[in-house]
Amino acid sequence: MGISKEIERKWILEGNIPDWHKVESIDQNYISTDPETRIRRIHNPRTGKQQMELTVKTGIMTDRKEITLGLPTEAYVGILRTIDAHRISKVRYYVKLDDKLTATVDDFRWPDVHYKIIEVEFSSKQQMQEFTPPDWFGGPIEVSNADLWKEHNDMNEIDIDAIEQLNANGPVSISYDWHMDVWDVMIHRDYSPPGEEGTHYGDGAVWSALTLREAIKHALDASKEHE
Repeated sequence: MGISKEIERKWILEGNIPDWHKVESIDQNYISTDPETRIRRIHNPRTGKQQMELTVKTGIMTDRKEITLGLPTEAYVGILRTIDAHRISKVRYYVKLDDKLTATVDDFRWPDVHYKIIEVEFSSKQQMQEFTPPDWFGGPIEVSNADLWKEHNDMNEIDIDAIEQLNANGPVSISYDWHMDVWDVMIHRDYSPPGEEGTHYGDGAVWSALTLREAIKHALDASKEHE
């Protein structure tokens, strides 16, 4: 069992991943998001080795305590079977910044969403405050993996009923895109005014938020207000 203090910051990466010296594939799922309690499997494609672990994190992102316990395969599989949720799958690249710091770039892959997030862990708050991000870093973000997991698993629960209600007044489509460090969501609805059946008009606006789940919720709430 390992107990450590975690001081970290995150940034979005909108371009290509620079030269890296190590890569891992990671699957992880969450038993709880408060406190953040996860299980994950880490696979090294070069050596073929893999490890499973259980981790509990407490505190805020820039100052957290982390407890990690290695799991035998049987325990990992047993816990995984009790979690009724989609797991996070990502490829992690290690990029050396200098003699003291290494950045990790997590390339998240879901059928409908693709994130690339940079993370740097520091040995002290002073080192974090004095750090100047390289030019290839994007904007800073404050979203944990647990936030992304929760968003990915809750998103359908938010929009299905609301979209069905909106569809009662005309076909609705939702489009979204990651732009300038936020999610932009547009809801577009075609409609026919009374007396002009067969003639279709469209309306649409863009709502932005740091998480896709939040942006969709704002867009749906605003659309319902205009029904």
